[in-house]
Amino acid sequence: MNPVIDSRPKDAFCKWLNILCARLEKYEDKDPTPFGPLALVFCCYPFILLMIGSHPLWHDELYTYYIAKAPTLKQFITEITHLDLQPPLGYVLTRISLKLLGDNQFATRMPSMLAFTGASICLYYSVRRRLGRFYGLLATLVFWLTPFLYYATEARPYALVVGFFALAMLGWQEATEGGRRRFGLFAIAFGVWGMIVSQVFSPLLVLILGLAELTRSLEQRKVLWPFWLALLAPCAFVVMYIPIFRRFEAWTVVPPEFRASPLKVLFFYGDISSAVSVVLLVALTAALFVYRSQPLELAQSQFSVRKHEIALVVGLLLLPVIINLALMRSGGAFWPRYCIPTGIGVALIFVYVLAKLTNGSRAAAAIASGCVFLGMIIGIVQQVVQPRRKAMVPEISLAQLDHSLPVVDASGLTFLEMNKRESNESLSRVFYLTDRGAAIHYAQATIFEGTASLRQYWPIRGTVMPYQDFVGSTPHFFVLGTPDYPEDWLIPKLLDDGAKLDFKGELRASSYKDSMIFEVMMPPANNSLAPRK
Repeated sequence: MNPVIDSRPKDAFCKWLNILCARLEKYEDKDPTPFGPLALVFCCYPFILLMIGSHPLWHDELYTYYIAKAPTLKQFITEITHLDLQPPLGYVLTRISLKLLGDNQFATRMPSMLAFTGASICLYYSVRRRLGRFYGLLATLVFWLTPFLYYATEARPYALVVGFFALAMLGWQEATEGGRRRFGLFAIAFGVWGMIVSQVFSPLLVLILGLAELTRSLEQRKVLWPFWLALLAPCAFVVMYIPIFRRFEAWTVVPPEFRASPLKVLFFYGDISSAVSVVLLVALTAALFVYRSQPLELAQSQFSVRKHEIALVVGLLLLPVIINLALMRSGGAFWPRYCIPTGIGVALIFVYVLAKLTNGSRAAAAIASGCVFLGMIIGIVQQVVQPRRKAMVPEISLAQLDHSLPVVDASGLTFLEMNKRESNESLSRVFYLTDRGAAIHYAQATIFEGTASLRQYWPIRGTVMPYQDFVGSTPHFFVLGTPDYPEDWLIPKLLDDGAKLDFKGELRASSYKDSMIFEVMMPPANNSLAPRK
């Protein structure tokens, strides 16, 4: 005899799922609010920003902070044109924020947080116009799921770029498909201007928008001339890149490990895939299951992707390739943060694939959104609220070190950060050493050799000193560094000069780039005048 299987729980679940899907499909027509489900997610958004933005300002952000705090307008302009390689808008907005909100890291990061929020809203509206609220929500959540959410709280121009790009993208949609053409053209012009005066790679995004519109024009055999005027007119502001490029050419090349290369492109896509693939696979599976379980009468009309939408997504996904090719010619470094708009491309392609597979099912998009949101929260909590690891090596603080001995930072990153966070008493014994020949020989970079010149602009309380002068007068000291870090030359130089390095432990509760502390004893007679060949 075959056992009797009670199918009532299964039937009850299917009935409940069908009711839920029916309500989700009808929600689009009943919800009168402009944000709809996005408003619920945005209730958690401030807490997400607080979690990922609670760390102190790091080296690059301190450039933004100090430049924005210049005491006079003349010095403000001087620092923008001499100390960093970015257009001025980020510093201007940070200066305004510090005036309004006070001198704190929250105010320093506020322009980036607002820009990233604006990018999320623009992306939501752009997809919502095409597919509905739940797909707009899904696109926003996938964008947040990418590693680029971290830059929502970084006081650098990357969030500004994606914010202005998303505004220009929404304006493009309004100008070509919506009824508010004037608003769309203004959004394009303002968005392009904002990108241009925020970051030097922005012209590539203008090119991507232009190619997408060219695809649309060829498809419809009609040229929208006002669009091209709104797109190209703000590009005149690229003239401010001339002094930036001149300063860039004067820099020594960065270490080979950081330079742009085809391998960097593979790492970029690999990092994004590892960050989103599992969650998106779960979301896609759940959405397809919900779609297959719906009655036929709930099915939506057939969805198809337009050619100009494909052109936009392909352009955004190829942005890392384009930037790497540009930087490979100049020997510049490539960092994933240069390609933050690629996150929008990832969000759009996932939304389009889901809509294609489910005929634009709103219920499928809602379920997928829930899966992505849950996966994102779990990932953030795992990164931020990590249990304290058991110490495998001794942990010490700067106060526990012998106060009669100086502490030398091997990295310019750590030196600048310590000057912001440590007390005057601690910094009275902190040094950074310079040796251009050793820097070129060991690190193939002299990025931090100009650290001494920062003292004329910023409150640098530690001491910058030539290497030979320091070791000649101070044979016994501590080093805070990371062996084998590509940009640092000090530890290899000390070893080649015959110094004895005794590992003492790790700096307790350190947020600095370096955490390993070594006690250094130079040989009795230090005759190292140049790096060994």
